[in-house]
Amino acid sequence: MNVEQCMTRNPKTCFEGDSLEAAARIMWDNDCGSVPIVDGSSRLVGIITDRDMCMASYTQGAPLHAIRLSSAMAKKVFSCTPKDTVESVEQLMGAHRIRRLPVLDAQRRVVGILSIGDLARSAAKSSARSSVGATLASISEPHKVTAAERILAAQPALAPRRASKPGASKSSAPRASRPKAKATRRSR
Repeated sequence: MNVEQCMTRNPKTCFEGDSLEAAARIMWDNDCGSVPIVDGSSRLVGIITDRDMCMASYTQGAPLHAIRLSSAMAKKVFSCTPKDTVESVEQLMGAHRIRRLPVLDAQRRVVGILSIGDLARSAAKSSARSSVGATLASISEPHKVTAAERILAAQPALAPRRASKPGASKSSAPRASRPKAKATRRSR
C-alpha cells in the first residue's frame, strides 16, 4: 500500500511569519496536532506541533500571539512522498519517533500529511498484515534525559523561565480563558 492511499490530503498550512496563535487556531478548527510551515510557493520549510507551541510559550515567557512560527518550528523535517510504501514510512516514523509526516510532491510542496492515526485506520480497513502497533510503540518510547540536558536544566540562566507581570503574585494573576467543551456524557 502507498502513502497516497491513506494520507490526509491538502492539510492546512502556515507561513514562517505567522504567529503560534494562527497555527493553534488551525489545530483547533481541524482537530490536528501539527501544521506544516510553507514558503510563498507552498514549499515545506518547517513543521510545528502542539507540544512545540506549548514549550515555546513557556520558555519564551510570551503568549501565542506574540511568538512567530519561525522561532518555534522544527526546521529539520522528515517527510515522504505519495508513492512511498506504508512499510517504509512506518520504519521512518519508528526510527525517528515521529507521529506525523508531511507528504511532499517532487517540488517539495505539501500535498498531504500522514499520521500514525491514518496508518491505524488504514490497517483496520485492510486485511493485510501491518506493523502499526510496533511503530506506535517505538514512537511512544519515553525520551531518555541525557547528562547534558540535566546540566542545562540545573543552570538557572539556561533553564526555561515563566512569564510574570512585575509585582503580580500567583494568586492575583488572571486565568486564561478558552472555549468550554460541550459535555458528552450524561450524569446518572
